[in-house]
Formats: sequence, C-alpha cells, structure tokens
Amino acid sequence: MDDGCEDYGSASYWESRYTSNSGSDSGRGHSWYFTYPELSPLLVPLMEGGGDVLEIGCGDMPLGPGIAGEGIVRGKVICTDISKSVIEEMKKESGTIGEVEYVVDDATSMIFEDGSFHLIVDKGTLDALLSTPKSGITISRKVIGEMSRCLKVGGSIVIVSHLNAAAGDEGMEWVQDVVVEALMEFGGRWRIKCHISENDFDCGEESEISPGPAVYVITRLRGSGRFEQASEYKIPFDFVEH
Repeated sequence: MDDGCEDYGSASYWESRYTSNSGSDSGRGHSWYFTYPELSPLLVPLMEGGGDVLEIGCGDMPLGPGIAGEGIVRGKVICTDISKSVIEEMKKESGTIGEVEYVVDDATSMIFEDGSFHLIVDKGTLDALLSTPKSGITISRKVIGEMSRCLKVGGSIVIVSHLNAAAGDEGMEWVQDVVVEALMEFGGRWRIKCHISENDFDCGEESEISPGPAVYVITRLRGSGRFEQASEYKIPFDFVEH
C-alpha cells in the first residue's frame, strides 16, 4: 500500500499545488470522492446534540461550510490543512461560505487538546498519506491515533476512503493494518461501520466493475477509558448498504 505517488504524501506537493492554484477558479473545484450534499445524510445525525467539529486536510473544497450551514453544531467548526497557502485562501473566502475557523495544522501531531471534538472528518487525507513510500502505513496510523486522542467519548470519526472493505482484500487489509491497529494501540472501546453502495459487494479484484469509495464511521463508545482493553478484545465491524 506504500507504492503510490510520492507527491501525494508530501506537504511540499500540496503547498506547491495550492500556491499555483491560488486566486484562480480554474484550479479549483475538485471534491475528492463526495460532495457535502452527498455526505450530509450520514454527517447530520452525527452532529446532532454534539459539540465542536473538526475536518482535517480540508484542501480548497472543504466540507466545513456545509457542516456549519446546517445550523445544528453546538460549538465551532474547524477546518485544518498542512498547506498555509490553502488555509489563507479559505480564510479570505470565509465571509461568504459560512462561519468556519481555518487553521494550519499537521494531522500527525495536532495542536488540539484531548477530547476536543464530537465529530472529526477526513476525506482523502489518509489515502494521500498512505502513498508515502516506506512510511505511509506508519504515518496513517499516527493520524488515526491523533484523531482518536482529540475525539470525545461518544463522538465519531468519519473517514472517506477509496479503500473499500467490501470489494477485494486490499480494503479490508487497510482496515485491519491501519485503522484497527491504530485504534487498538490508542485503547478504549470502538465500533466501526462501513457505509457502502449496495453494488460494492459485486466489485471484487477480478470484477470489471470498480467499487465506489467507502465511508467509515468510527465511534468511541461511552464508558471506556483510553487503555481499558482486554487482550481478546475485538472492535465490532459492520457493513451498512445504501
């Protein structure tokens, strides 16, 4: 899983990309995987009754404005990216696209305190980091560990990824080797639900049909401390078809 494009996993690539696109509408408009309206049926129930919301790796097409526009978040909506250029560009637009706070931050070492957020969203950032040669898996685990640290008990992490656990071995290997491994290292009790298209089970490695992205909803269960795990503990995992 580390044998991808080196550029996608590097901060310098994104800074260069966003700097070259700055101020130009022609360089904008690529919503990775899903747009906010497509994701809102899943996200809105996770926001209700909760507190602050964080989107990591927001890029130049953030979900934050759509989240804030729902008017149901009891707290801040914060979008972060490692690229200073794209954050500055989003700040300039923030007066017209909703009440969102934009912050430069490294998802592998976040500036936020433990348990700061009720909902944390990643759309494609982990996929990009996974392409880093030799260290992609390690870096991705660090990001999930940081999201876990910053999440409140009872809150959820949403990961949108092209690695679909319903279609072929690669997606499920990613779930086990990256997601589950990081959650188990962090500790506590978790539940994972993989939201997929009803056709994704028909898309295997030998199929001519390409599966769509999957949306993983990872909930930190109430009543569990960070290191309260028995050696035989297994994180519940379920598929939800749409």
